[in-house]
Amino acid sequence: MGKFFDLDSPLMRALSRMADLIWLNILMLFSAAPALILFYFTFTGGLPVFVVLLITWAAALIIGPALTGMHYVLLKMTRDEESYITKSFFKSFRENFRQSVLLMAIVFMVAALLAVDYYLFTTDAMGNFPAAVRIPVIVVTLYLFLVSLWIFPLEARFVNRIPGTLKNAFLVSILAFPRTLAMAVVTVLPLVLFYFFELRMTPFFIMFGISVPAWVCALLYNKVFKRLEPETPEVTPDDQFTVDTGEDTLSQVSDVSNVPEGGTKTDEED
Repeated sequence: MGKFFDLDSPLMRALSRMADLIWLNILMLFSAAPALILFYFTFTGGLPVFVVLLITWAAALIIGPALTGMHYVLLKMTRDEESYITKSFFKSFRENFRQSVLLMAIVFMVAALLAVDYYLFTTDAMGNFPAAVRIPVIVVTLYLFLVSLWIFPLEARFVNRIPGTLKNAFLVSILAFPRTLAMAVVTVLPLVLFYFFELRMTPFFIMFGISVPAWVCALLYNKVFKRLEPETPEVTPDDQFTVDTGEDTLSQVSDVSNVPEGGTKTDEED
């Protein structure tokens, strides 16, 4: 019975992992709180809808660095690498802030354009948009959603510029298409449950609604990332070496993760 409650027992490890995921979920909710608060006060303040959406959009950009920080922590979890949740989260949040904000802005702008298309389709009383136009837009929307699932995990792991991260997200979403579909299902599932069960799902969403689906996604993309990472040779104190992270290492996966600095962000100590 004593071993059952040891710190290294399966039960205690599971409880510890659950506590980490709850805290990570709370950190993500805190990152979204400014946008929700501003939306409420600007909307109830009688401002024009466009101004309300613009202010909320600007505040929501901080979600980008938060997503990067979350995936940074989750990748460490899946690899059983010791780290402090809060410290690791804000370390990645701070180091990737500028680029993650810009990536989030790109995601929002593309989503806004697609939302306008959807609005035009649903209000098209005259039938000006035939199926030949609607179907390609729907297909593109679904594919861009699949691509978006890879953007912030790649940003969290690999050193790259924005065009490289976006290019890699497009490539990996195709090369690992079964895993991409599984990630999409896991990501959408909480929203589906919330739609059908509404308030009954609120406690679950507050504790696990963001972090648990993202953790399952990390389990899925971890193996993909391991194939993309440059191999690191064993080092002895007297060794002098260089690590080749150029085109030869990465050409096996269609130049995905072509990191100009040759770095992977979780290599550093937290």
